[in-house]
Amino acid sequence: GYGQDVITVLWGSMYGLTETMVNHVVEFLRSKGKVVNSIRVPESTESDIVTSIFKSSAIILAMPTYEYKMFPPMAHALDEIGRKRIVNKLAFRFGSYGWSGGAEKELLQILDTHKMNWDFIESHEFEGSAKLDDFTVIEGKLNQLIERMVPKTI
Repeated sequence: GYGQDVITVLWGSMYGLTETMVNHVVEFLRSKGKVVNSIRVPESTESDIVTSIFKSSAIILAMPTYEYKMFPPMAHALDEIGRKRIVNKLAFRFGSYGWSGGAEKELLQILDTHKMNWDFIESHEFEGSAKLDDFTVIEGKLNQLIERMVPKTI
């Protein structure tokens, strides 16, 4: 479960709404002195995804909801991470939705199926484009994540 003092942001975006927040999150974390790997799906290889997640002490999952479920490339990536038995990670999830959420339910199913035992900071979802309050809430969650990180050289 431990990893290096690195945060991996694993993300996907359909219309740029989640991507806008990802860009803010990466900039915010770097301003706090954190090393951040930003990995976009489906553009990244499974090998890059698994390697980065394995080596990181904290994971941020950023995804939109698509048809009441997770953005499909994110679901595939998380399923692969589960199959590789990457367990006990500290994590935070956020994402956008249009008319209804649903990504959280599928995420919990994948985590349970693979018995991943990830320790999550409470998720945050926003409708459409993130509002000022969403940025504030997510920055607070990121500070919680930073405080709880336990890096260990692997």
